[in-house]
Amino acid sequence: MVNASNHSTEISTEQQPVTVTGAPFDYQAADVILRSSDNVEFRVSKVILSLASTVFSDMFSLPQTSHHSEGSRANADEVKDGLAVIPVAEDGKMLKQFLMMCYPKAATDPPAIPNDLAALGRLLTIAIKYSADRIEEQLREALVSSELMKADPLLVFVVACRF
Repeated sequence: MVNASNHSTEISTEQQPVTVTGAPFDYQAADVILRSSDNVEFRVSKVILSLASTVFSDMFSLPQTSHHSEGSRANADEVKDGLAVIPVAEDGKMLKQFLMMCYPKAATDPPAIPNDLAALGRLLTIAIKYSADRIEEQLREALVSSELMKADPLLVFVVACRF
């Protein structure tokens, strides 16, 4: 008989320190904070995210719990500088690229779209996840019109089929 207590697994509860990103995501008039999986914080505007993404629009239209009320739900919600902190699964680098495409400046001065097929695929996955149709369309166009298409058309085809 095997003693199960000899086969324990330790789980580290240490977290990475929180990093606050720079402009334009250090906006003091922001009304929400997105925190990436690697603890990078982005102070953003709900209105801008809602215009870019139906998922964010739906999320922000839901009734919000009071952070001052009693109960376990209020204690579980994190607030920083009076703003709700929303954890997201994406890492800071990918989240920043996605958010740069959400902001209005992207219409007149578009951020660089990655010419790395893996990064482009991850960014397209994020755009689909958050139902950011305009961004998804831009990324699909970039996928088929990129230098990657000339360099490795079969790989681009495989990625395109995935989406």
